[in-house]
Amino acid sequence: MPIARSLGWLAAGALILLWAYAVYRLGTLWHSNQDYAYGWFVPLLCLCLFWERWQHRPAREAIEASTGTLILWGALALTLLPSCLFLEVIPYWRFAGWAFAGAIIGITFCVLYLIGGRSWMHHFAFPLLFFLIAVPWPSRIEEPLITKLSHLNAAVSTWFANWLGTPAIRKGVVIQTGAGMVGVDEACSGIRSFQAAAMVALFLGELFRYAFFRRIFFLLSGVALAFGCNVVRTTYLVRVCDLKGKSAVNMAHDPAGFTILGITLAGLLVLAWFFRPRKRKGAGSQPPAPAGEQLSAAELEVRTRWSEEERPAGEPTGESCDGPINTKGRPLAGIKLAGALAGLVLWILAVEMGIEAWFRPTESRAATSNWSLQLPTQQPGFREPPIRDGVRTMLKYDEGKQAEWREVNGRPWQVYYLRWHPAQTRYRAVEATWAARGHTPDVCLQLAGMTLQKDFGSQLRGINGVTLLAKIEKFSDQGRPLHVLSCYWEPNPLALNSRPVSLPGTANVLSRALHALQIHDRNYNEKCILLIGVWGMETDEEAEKAFRELLERSIRA
Repeated sequence: MPIARSLGWLAAGALILLWAYAVYRLGTLWHSNQDYAYGWFVPLLCLCLFWERWQHRPAREAIEASTGTLILWGALALTLLPSCLFLEVIPYWRFAGWAFAGAIIGITFCVLYLIGGRSWMHHFAFPLLFFLIAVPWPSRIEEPLITKLSHLNAAVSTWFANWLGTPAIRKGVVIQTGAGMVGVDEACSGIRSFQAAAMVALFLGELFRYAFFRRIFFLLSGVALAFGCNVVRTTYLVRVCDLKGKSAVNMAHDPAGFTILGITLAGLLVLAWFFRPRKRKGAGSQPPAPAGEQLSAAELEVRTRWSEEERPAGEPTGESCDGPINTKGRPLAGIKLAGALAGLVLWILAVEMGIEAWFRPTESRAATSNWSLQLPTQQPGFREPPIRDGVRTMLKYDEGKQAEWREVNGRPWQVYYLRWHPAQTRYRAVEATWAARGHTPDVCLQLAGMTLQKDFGSQLRGINGVTLLAKIEKFSDQGRPLHVLSCYWEPNPLALNSRPVSLPGTANVLSRALHALQIHDRNYNEKCILLIGVWGMETDEEAEKAFRELLERSIRA
């Protein structure tokens, strides 16, 4: 009995460490990407659902630690190493996050199987799979979804604004009124509200033990409610802009967002009450409480609902399976399970220590920038307007400036210069990497109603002794040509050479990861981006020449 009880504590401790490691690794993505900031709360919700199911767990089955199960366990544990390395050197690659989360969940299923059998795997499946709602979606699914929801939000809000008497015209995801422009922020109509509504709907559906089709209908209703509330919010901001001016929109933006969020959550709770299972007439009485135990009305209702809707016929109650893990008559199984749990703990520690030993020495010797940007202050109409608060909040740079001017011939120019200092922690490294590499101008410009006409590709350029990774794109802005030059810099030229301007694809991600391992680079170095836009260039060659001349005049080593 003492050995079995010790084995139970060992299993609990190993699972706690495993899931703490999952939060540590995926937490960097939640910290750096505001659209998935709700991911910090998902592990707590999973724990709540797990504890709820633990109260009604089935009896344990006598399962031997078979060779096949241990091989599967070992394969999943080995998967942690490449997935952690991918998350370390390419932190915004969604597939690595899914591979890592899948390995964590798979190992947990193996532990539950060896402790309680197939019935435990089935019983605790939902709390474990619910964690996937916090893993960033693949870009091929997320980006089209964001674009469609943003455009639909803008279209419906524009229609409502005109119906309410506010003249409004939609241009992409920007709504123009007589007093200014109102942008439909991606997070306001995109993945954040969609995922948050799905998370709450799935959680409440499990908490109240809805039937399958009732859960699906509740999930769709929650998503529709979230979208409708976002339309109300956008329409309200358009009305505020038309009646009180653009400055009033900035003041009303956050209060309106919090208000709509509260309404959405309240609406989901009302829907949860509306969809709650009704007690059928003529149903049997609730299970009797143990002697001496007094149950409240709410507890009686939960027990009744569990008895009527969830527990299969003949399934034992939770009270029949209390106690330590049963290893009587199968001591070898207990030894194998204890060895596997201890090996898992040692393997996680070895993975983290190996990663630090490989990257840390090179990072301590990394160089800092030895060049500066001299803007053409002598140009007509030159000015340096402040960068919008939303941009500063989203990109979290350490230094930044914006400049605008017009040439003598009237062509307008615009420049953004942003710099991130060397990162001191993983959280800051992932945050800076996503901001510098994951937010490309083509997404913003196309959401603003511009059309991408040509992408000239990326190439390394040497300007006054400074090596930049440069890319030129051509857009159509209401019929006017707009050429945009995107430049990226970091002190290690070997690392710079491996970084495309766009997000990585499946074809080149393996070679990039191997290259990053060879040069000991995991994105802790200083970073800088330079974005230059010019309107009205007649030819691509003319734009290319103008960009090079500006860089040669502006960059000083």
